[in-house]
Amino acid sequence: MLRVLKQIAHVGLLSEPLPAPNGDLRAGQALQAEIARVFARAVNIRHVDAGSCNGCELEIHALENPYYNLQGAGIKFVASPRHADLLLMSPEHYEAYDAATVAIQRLSRDGGGLAKLGFSTLEYIGGGKRAEIVLDGGIGSNMPANTTYGLDTDSLRLRFNPSRNFDKLFEGDGQKPINQDALAQFIGWMGELTMTNPQMNWRLYDSVPAS
Repeated sequence: MLRVLKQIAHVGLLSEPLPAPNGDLRAGQALQAEIARVFARAVNIRHVDAGSCNGCELEIHALENPYYNLQGAGIKFVASPRHADLLLMSPEHYEAYDAATVAIQRLSRDGGGLAKLGFSTLEYIGGGKRAEIVLDGGIGSNMPANTTYGLDTDSLRLRFNPSRNFDKLFEGDGQKPINQDALAQFIGWMGELTMTNPQMNWRLYDSVPAS
């Protein structure tokens, strides 16, 4: 041990000095902070290959190595084909989309799931995907302005309280009002709409609406 200490004292430290601040690293940190501010999570990108020479796939794979550190900036490529199939738009976004489709064939989905429930919807078709578009807004709405929500309806679950799943609140057949001959029974329901997988749900909003 004493020999090793003498050698260290004689030779000195052989490690390299600390590197100077890297501007590229600071740019990556700024990008990561911006992604977290806008999306509040990592950005997941789905790459679709329609028959390439695999050159693009090799470049994408290279972006995920430690040198570029793409995942460190909050960006990663995913293989899941799932997507948001319901677009919930504020009046500003809905009007913009509606106006953009006037010059081409505008599609409405009369036989869609939401149409069967009485909703008037447009339909987005592109990239091999379909999504129903619903307008949300007006008096009493909690929908933020200049915002579109993309929802994967397969990830939504309606959970209810076992003792309040359209159960009677009173014993027997009900109560009889003093001014009527009919029996009235109160039905109670308690529950909430939950999300099982937030990865395929997103929010798009205008950071500068005036532009």
